Amino acid sequence: MYRIHVALLSFICHLTLDSQIADWILRRYFIPPWASVLEEKAGAVMLNSGTLNGVPGHADRERIEGLLRSELGFEGFTLSDYEDVKKLFTIHGVAPNYPEVRFLLKT
Repeated sequence: MYRIHVALLSFICHLTLDSQIADWILRRYFIPPWASVLEEKAGAVMLNSGTLNGVPGHADRERIEGLLRSELGFEGFTLSDYEDVKKLFTIHGVAPNYPEVRFLLKT
């Protein structure tokens, strides 16, 4: 038997640049729609390609583990968009090279 999962795209905001959004605005306007669709048990969430308040979406443990998983109760898997993991070292400087980025994402 096959299972089909719905993937929700671009967690919190779909922006490729650095977005500066106050936490109260995120919680009042951006998070409620996510909370309601996550109640329907989506199987996957694609992470934001850009940065939010200076933190790359793919390296934002506070929002991935704290908000998405703990607060919103998401139990599915997260997806990366095209070359976003590579951008963590080529653009964002989170790690010096690709192997180090892979190691950071696993821990």
